[in-house]
Amino acid sequence: MIRKDLLDEALRCAVTVGIRKTSVEQLTEAVGIAKGSFYTVFPSKDLLFFAVLENIHAETYTCLLYTSDAA
Repeated sequence: MIRKDLLDEALRCAVTVGIRKTSVEQLTEAVGIAKGSFYTVFPSKDLLFFAVLENIHAETYTCLLYTSDAA
Protein backbone atom coordinates (compact mmCIF):
# COMPACT_ATOMS: atom_id res chain seq x y z
CA MET A 1 0.00 0.00 0.00
CA ILE A 2 2.76 2.45 0.92
CA ARG A 3 4.71 1.54 -2.21
CA LYS A 4 1.69 2.28 -4.43
CA ASP A 5 0.99 5.56 -2.62
CA LEU A 6 4.61 6.64 -3.08
CA LEU A 7 4.54 5.72 -6.77
CA ASP A 8 1.29 7.65 -7.29
CA GLU A 9 2.59 10.70 -5.44
CA ALA A 10 5.93 10.59 -7.26
CA LEU A 11 4.13 10.55 -10.60
CA ARG A 12 1.96 13.49 -9.55
CA CYS A 13 5.02 15.44 -8.37
CA ALA A 14 7.00 14.61 -11.51
CA VAL A 15 4.24 16.09 -13.63
CA THR A 16 3.54 19.15 -11.47
CA VAL A 17 6.92 20.25 -10.06
CA GLY A 18 9.49 17.98 -11.69
CA ILE A 19 11.72 15.21 -10.44
CA ARG A 20 14.60 17.42 -9.32
CA LYS A 21 12.39 19.74 -7.29
CA THR A 22 10.59 16.88 -5.56
CA SER A 23 12.06 15.99 -2.18
CA VAL A 24 11.76 12.84 -0.12
CA GLU A 25 10.24 14.99 2.64
CA GLN A 26 7.56 16.23 0.25
CA LEU A 27 6.72 12.69 -0.80
CA THR A 28 6.60 11.29 2.73
CA GLU A 29 4.44 14.15 4.02
CA ALA A 30 1.95 13.67 1.19
CA VAL A 31 1.75 9.92 1.82
CA GLY A 32 1.72 10.28 5.60
CA ILE A 33 4.79 8.26 6.49
CA ALA A 34 8.07 9.00 8.28
CA LYS A 35 11.12 9.75 6.18
CA GLY A 36 12.83 6.61 7.48
CA SER A 37 9.91 4.53 6.26
CA PHE A 38 10.53 5.78 2.74
CA TYR A 39 13.95 4.14 2.71
CA THR A 40 12.50 0.77 3.74
CA VAL A 41 10.45 0.82 0.53
CA PHE A 42 12.87 2.55 -1.87
CA PRO A 43 16.64 2.86 -1.33
CA SER A 44 16.66 6.32 -2.95
CA LYS A 45 14.49 8.95 -4.60
CA ASP A 46 16.13 8.11 -7.93
CA LEU A 47 15.02 4.48 -7.70
CA LEU A 48 11.49 5.58 -6.84
CA PHE A 49 11.31 7.68 -10.00
CA PHE A 50 12.90 4.87 -11.99
CA ALA A 51 10.04 2.63 -10.78
CA VAL A 52 7.56 5.30 -11.90
CA LEU A 53 9.12 5.29 -15.37
CA GLU A 54 9.03 1.49 -15.46
CA ASN A 55 5.30 1.59 -14.66
CA ILE A 56 4.68 4.13 -17.43
CA HIS A 57 6.64 1.97 -19.86
CA ALA A 58 4.70 -1.17 -18.89
CA GLU A 59 1.34 0.60 -19.24
CA THR A 60 2.32 2.05 -22.61
CA TYR A 61 3.54 -1.32 -23.86
CA THR A 62 0.30 -2.99 -22.75
CA CYS A 63 -1.79 -0.34 -24.50
CA LEU A 64 0.20 -0.70 -27.71
CA LEU A 65 0.04 -4.48 -27.53
CA TYR A 66 -3.74 -4.51 -27.23
CA THR A 67 -4.12 -1.78 -29.84
CA SER A 68 -2.06 -3.70 -32.40
CA ASP A 69 -4.04 -6.91 -31.67
CA ALA A 70 -7.31 -5.13 -32.45
CA ALA A 71 -6.10 -3.81 -35.81
